[in-house]
Amino acid sequence: ETYKFDMYGEMMLQKELTRPKKLPTFIDMNDCIAEKLEEVFAKRVLILGPSYIMDDQKLREFYQSTYGIEMLDLTNYQDEIDEVDRIIREELVNYEISVESKEFLVNFINQFPCDSDERPDAIVLGCYELSLILNQDDIYDEVPLIDGAEAHIEKIVSLASSS
Repeated sequence: ETYKFDMYGEMMLQKELTRPKKLPTFIDMNDCIAEKLEEVFAKRVLILGPSYIMDDQKLREFYQSTYGIEMLDLTNYQDEIDEVDRIIREELVNYEISVESKEFLVNFINQFPCDSDERPDAIVLGCYELSLILNQDDIYDEVPLIDGAEAHIEKIVSLASSS
């Protein structure tokens, strides 16, 4: 025990903080998403999210080197990236869902032809709010839709219930 004095000269007992015996587990959302992608055998994915996710070359390199998963390079889709970002920031975070925004997202996803080199094996919702507007029924050719938030929460619940 140590003592210190407050600003009025009153003595206060100050307990030393101790490190917890078991450190909390860090659960990386990327690991959770990668596990879900592995379950559906996806090696090439389209990830939707804010612009800092969709056009991040380092994130693409990270997924490739860490998980062996190729994220579609969306360099040629800057207008679409900007619109996805706007929908998230201006609409979804305020629980506003417009028909036009949903149509835009569905059309953007479904423009990647099923029989081309650009076809993803899965679509990843890399933003918690995107599940408000998109679901598996919106995706062509039964390409799996992976909800990053759901994957993250499932992993947290699984770990919490096993300890």
